[in-house]
Amino acid sequence: MKRLLLSIASVLLLSLAYGQIPGTLSYQGILVDGIGTPVADGVHFVKFDFYTVSSGGSAIYSSTGTGSGNSVTTYKGMFTFIIGSGSAGNAAIPTNKCDNQDWVQVTAD
Repeated sequence: MKRLLLSIASVLLLSLAYGQIPGTLSYQGILVDGIGTPVADGVHFVKFDFYTVSSGGSAIYSSTGTGSGNSVTTYKGMFTFIIGSGSAGNAAIPTNKCDNQDWVQVTAD
């Protein structure tokens, strides 16, 4: 009987663990200058703001990093960043904030 209860409890705990929504989002982009040319290879700073409307409104989440923003290293303008990774200024994305269609604004350098 104890074994059966332990098995049921284990299954329930595992189902809860698999049901968790991650507080991160992988974002890939290409940084270009004003005329569409990829920026120079190197370190650049980006900020991410999430909104519930396509224009105007208040940000429901911001990943601003520290100093000038989140640092990313570009190669031919391309970069990858984990939004909500937990570093300073990049807190986990609250699951109760981003549960609908949202818009993201990316600001660079």
